[in-house]
Amino acid sequence: MCVCRGILFEGVMEFRIRIGKRNGFDLYFKIAVCLMAILCVFIAIADEKISAPYWVLTVNYAIFIVCSRYNFLKNTPGMLVLNIVMFCRYMVIPFAYYLTGEQSQFARNHDHLVMAAWLMVYEQLAVMLAIVLSGRYQKAREQKWKTKDKLILYGSRYGAIIAIASVLLLALIVYKNPVLVGGFELITQGEISNQAEEVDSGIVIMLWQACSAWLYIYWCFQIKRKYPRHIMPVLLLSLGYLLLIFIGQTRISRWYSMISFAAMFYVLMKLYPNKIKQMVVMVCIPVLAVFLVVSIYKNTDFLTESNASFQGSVKELLDVSVLDPYFAGPCNVNNSIGLYQDWGVNISCLKYDIVNNMPMVNHWIHGYNASVHQYNMYIGRWWGSGGDNIIPLLGQSMVYFTPLFAPLLSVLSVFLVRYFDRKYLQSNSYFMFFYAFTAAWTGAIMVLNLTIYLSWIYARIIPLYLLMLFIQYLGMRKVQVSKALQ
Repeated sequence: MCVCRGILFEGVMEFRIRIGKRNGFDLYFKIAVCLMAILCVFIAIADEKISAPYWVLTVNYAIFIVCSRYNFLKNTPGMLVLNIVMFCRYMVIPFAYYLTGEQSQFARNHDHLVMAAWLMVYEQLAVMLAIVLSGRYQKAREQKWKTKDKLILYGSRYGAIIAIASVLLLALIVYKNPVLVGGFELITQGEISNQAEEVDSGIVIMLWQACSAWLYIYWCFQIKRKYPRHIMPVLLLSLGYLLLIFIGQTRISRWYSMISFAAMFYVLMKLYPNKIKQMVVMVCIPVLAVFLVVSIYKNTDFLTESNASFQGSVKELLDVSVLDPYFAGPCNVNNSIGLYQDWGVNISCLKYDIVNNMPMVNHWIHGYNASVHQYNMYIGRWWGSGGDNIIPLLGQSMVYFTPLFAPLLSVLSVFLVRYFDRKYLQSNSYFMFFYAFTAAWTGAIMVLNLTIYLSWIYARIIPLYLLMLFIQYLGMRKVQVSKALQ
């Protein structure tokens, strides 16, 4: 009780300080969040069609955003992504439910929506408490972890040779697997194919992603070492890398594009801390505009139909049947509760979820008993089908550990985010990209699930780490100590 009172008192004092500072965008965002929460409360009172207490999520989130002093995210990629996820789950989805008055069409039934809402509130409070407690620890030590005014640049004894070999390897991979750049059809033909084409070999995808990421960070460091005051070549290189990722992931996973963008931006922030405005103008705005256009194109008729109205397109973007699966909303949690209560799925499926996407091992173990496949069958989807309607992390945690410990995996993800953010702050070599990427991906796990998270660990994160470790073993040497303030 004393701890809760202390946190509440600190939050109120921080609220007074921040309001007094009137910190631009930060203040306007808090005002917008509070207005959305108030609107949800009024709609919930006036409209009795939606009985589930979604408004509690918005009120809790508004109080947390306004009062918390430990939810800092400017210098860490993991917390940035986690805050975006929290905003979508706890504010946008309830707001869309109240604004449209509709229910998601992907629910097997709506028998557990009230319990789903309260379970999300339980998770929300647990996650916020974890952010505050872990934030206290990080706040006290953050200055010690930063590289401060100097950035140690590293080079590889065989860096140029490895870079040339990597380029040739990437060219050979693309020649043998042209589907890896299948996203070119979005640029050349103006359309995105919905056909799920995949490369037969998982090793090819691992090599493609690991080598391209290492090449990008290698050339960033080389440019920084030779031209420490010029950021334009690095920005152009970053745009080219993002384009390569985007055209290679349009048919596979746009999550990879967004997570790579977050990692790339935070690496640039560390290399050029005084050039943030140029990064925002040259990289952030164009990239976010592309993501917005692609989202509008895929989910509305605004860009394809001449008679499509703006109001109708906004309503399509706020369609709860689209938002709920994307951000693990109440409908997905409702289905998870039904899976747990009606079918009795329990922790016995954990071992199948862990190895479901593990390379080579998954060929020897049938994934029928994994929670992801049980969930698909529960909602009436056929074996091996694709789509965005997946069992959420909260649902998996409930299945594994009962509703009493349902927030456990979400809370653990917060501490993992803090850990990788700390490693990013401490890093001054190529590994800063690896830690930024891993932190950002861990921040997104709440809208996905353990199975998908581990699939990235196996196919993307471990190969990238091993590649960087191998190149470091070949001969990393300190070539320059550069002032990071340039």
